[in-house]
Amino acid sequence: MRYMMCFLFLITIVGCRRSSAQVPREPIQVLTPQTPAPDISSTLAVLPSSPNLENSRIVLQAFFDSYNRHDLAGVLATLAETFAYGDCDFATRQMRVFETIQGLTAWLRFKFAEGDQFRVEDMIIAPAEGSPASDPLSTAVQVSRTNETLEKMVQEKQSLFKIILNAEGNRVQYLNTYGNVDCEAGR
Repeated sequence: MRYMMCFLFLITIVGCRRSSAQVPREPIQVLTPQTPAPDISSTLAVLPSSPNLENSRIVLQAFFDSYNRHDLAGVLATLAETFAYGDCDFATRQMRVFETIQGLTAWLRFKFAEGDQFRVEDMIIAPAEGSPASDPLSTAVQVSRTNETLEKMVQEKQSLFKIILNAEGNRVQYLNTYGNVDCEAGR
C-alpha cells in the first residue's frame, strides 16, 4: 500500500509538471495611444500684440512643452520669422548659433535623437535687472538639462537661458541656452 501511495504521488507530481515543449504564442502587441501634438501656432498667432507677462508665459511654456515632446514643428512655431538660437555642443565644447530654419532643424533633430530634455527650475519673466529692466519680452529661465551625451559624461547641466520675445510678444526672437565661456570650459 505504501508503494502504491508513493507511485500515485509521483504520477501526480510528474503529471502536474509543466511541459518543456513551448506552446507557440501570438505576439503581443502593445499599443500606446499617440496623442497628437497640439497645434500651438494658432494660439500664438492670436495673442494680443501688446506684450505682457501672461503672453510671455504662454509662449515660453509652448516652447518648452514642444521641445520636451521632441515636436520639431511645435518648436519652430514658437520662433519669430527672424531669430537667433544659441546652444552648446557639449561633445565639442563649442557654442552653435542658428539663424535659419534649415540649420536649426538639423540641430534639433540631432538633439531630439539623443533624448535632450529641459526641466524648468525657475522662469523669471521681466527680471528687474534685465536689459531693459522689467520688460515682459525678456526672460531668464533656470533649467536642468539631460541627454545621452551628458549621461555619458555623468552629468546634468544647469543652465540659465536668456530668451527675448519679438516686439509683438508672441514668438521667440532670441534664445541662448548656455554661455560661451561656460560651454567652452565644459562647465
